[in-house]
Amino acid sequence: MGLTEAHQVLAMNKLRERVTLRTDGGLRTGRDIVMAAMMGAEEYGIGTAALIAMGCIMVRQCQSNTCPVGVCTQDEKLRAMFTGSADKVVNLITFYATEVREILASIGARSLDEVIGRADLLTQVSRGDKGLDDLDLNPLLITVDGADKIVYDRSKPRNAVPDTLDAEIVRDAERFFSEGERCS
Repeated sequence: MGLTEAHQVLAMNKLRERVTLRTDGGLRTGRDIVMAAMMGAEEYGIGTAALIAMGCIMVRQCQSNTCPVGVCTQDEKLRAMFTGSADKVVNLITFYATEVREILASIGARSLDEVIGRADLLTQVSRGDKGLDDLDLNPLLITVDGADKIVYDRSKPRNAVPDTLDAEIVRDAERFFSEGERCS
């Protein structure tokens, strides 16, 4: 819901072209990606699905160096159990792309850019149960004035992030990386 609202408010205030909306979490199918685009997303995070495709079983103990399938560990015995490959992720993304193309073709769209922010293409479905049908999502399924004139510029550069904690850690550990110096 936040994605649709953010898109609508930015569009109403003529700020939408200045912002790239990205969604993440729970995108498991090409249908999920098309729906996220219709709600206003331009970028889609599929990291969790890619990890699962590689063999991760989401035990959620990555920080403890005890990953039972060897995805996230430095222990050589556990790493030997890892069976993932880049081909599995390529296969996943190919499935996503195929399903996205099929859905777009079925609604007469030629690219994902054509449906970004087109929440009017979505409809609320009835589940046939009073407890499930009492939430009215129709306010989220509108296209605000001016939204049809928004141009999504894929060529604009990303904003550089100045001095992150990661960069500071790399600088502090430079001697370790370059000279193999041991940490005390």
